[in-house]
Amino acid sequence: MHLMISTAIIAERIAAGYERKEETPEEALSGNNETNIEDILTGFHEILGIPMPPHEIPCFRKLFRNDFYYTKEEGSQAGSILSKILIEINVEYGFDFTRDQEFHQEMEAQLDGILQRNRNNQYLINPVLPRVKSQYPLEYDISIYFADRFKKITGMEISEHEIGMITIHFIRAMESNMGRMEKKVVLINPFGKQITKLMTKRLSEIGECRLKIAYTYSIFHYPLDMPKDIMAVLTTVPLPTSPDGVTVILCKNFLDYQEKEKLLTVVRENQISSVKTYFKTLFKPSLFFTDMEFSSREEAMVFMCANLRNQGYVGDDFFESVMQREVISPTAFEPGFAFAHAMENNADHTAVCVCILKNKLPWGEYNVKIIFLFAMASTWNHTIIPVYNVMIDNLFKANTIHKLAKTNDWKKFIDLLI
Repeated sequence: MHLMISTAIIAERIAAGYERKEETPEEALSGNNETNIEDILTGFHEILGIPMPPHEIPCFRKLFRNDFYYTKEEGSQAGSILSKILIEINVEYGFDFTRDQEFHQEMEAQLDGILQRNRNNQYLINPVLPRVKSQYPLEYDISIYFADRFKKITGMEISEHEIGMITIHFIRAMESNMGRMEKKVVLINPFGKQITKLMTKRLSEIGECRLKIAYTYSIFHYPLDMPKDIMAVLTTVPLPTSPDGVTVILCKNFLDYQEKEKLLTVVRENQISSVKTYFKTLFKPSLFFTDMEFSSREEAMVFMCANLRNQGYVGDDFFESVMQREVISPTAFEPGFAFAHAMENNADHTAVCVCILKNKLPWGEYNVKIIFLFAMASTWNHTIIPVYNVMIDNLFKANTIHKLAKTNDWKKFIDLLI
């Protein structure tokens, strides 16, 4: 589609008499002459009556190469490279993408394209890169890590646009993996097997997570002290006595839309409760600073890394790893905050340092008012993912940054943040 639109733009521009700056014939015709391109240019002339000036050919050749779909080459190393990096991602982030065959095939094809584009000095343009970076920071960070490991194995740099394309693959895989997270419920149903089957089917159609009927009881023999690993009790009849400490959802219509929403509300509230509990272990009053002034992001990172180091959370090499990550792609976001972190999970203990700035500080293409510096230990796992997602969602809401920037109380800051 991008090739079609861009070709139409070139044709319209040439037809209107607006041609690119003229190049020498040698520059215009340099590089390999693909037969397909020559055929297209001939058809261009025959159908539209528009000849392609020689100095326009390089632009069209580059456009064609960038969008051309490459098939897998014989002897390609993409599969082995991918397997090695995915193992490292599993160790570093706690996500196992090796079992997702669809993801593996798509990523292998993407790597084949990267390897071939690199050999031919071709460039991929990713129009959704800004949206991917701002809305999917975790998946983008995993892709940055992927690109870093790819360079260590192959010696090849992956462009930011290519990293954005890799991120899209991770977004799809992450959502599929999250959809497999199992939540357990209890069912109390005196109406027989068919109603149980109907409710089981309707539970399977809830996309946010995988809900499973883990326990079933009769109306006369359900325990008041329910199993600890359940999310809720679903019942098709009113209960004479409610179980202790668990939400009961009366499903008069055998789990229709409204009843599903009630159940999803329980799931979400449970997740938020877990996030709040985990927040208390991540954010420390001793790592919370207000009215700070820095002349550069490097100066800010020196200060924050030093405090993390002095309090025993990171070692001497943490600052270098943080700046290595910033060089690849700045971690600032448009609303006015930065989510800085190291290239690897090399902290001794997981914690978050926060700086509220007196004045906005230039950070890449944005100006930031609040800096979060994540120090993540090698033992961290996907339990931090809900924290990350909740923080991003709230920080992008209108006026959140403005409210947080005016806060000098640590507890109030945390309450506003989540």
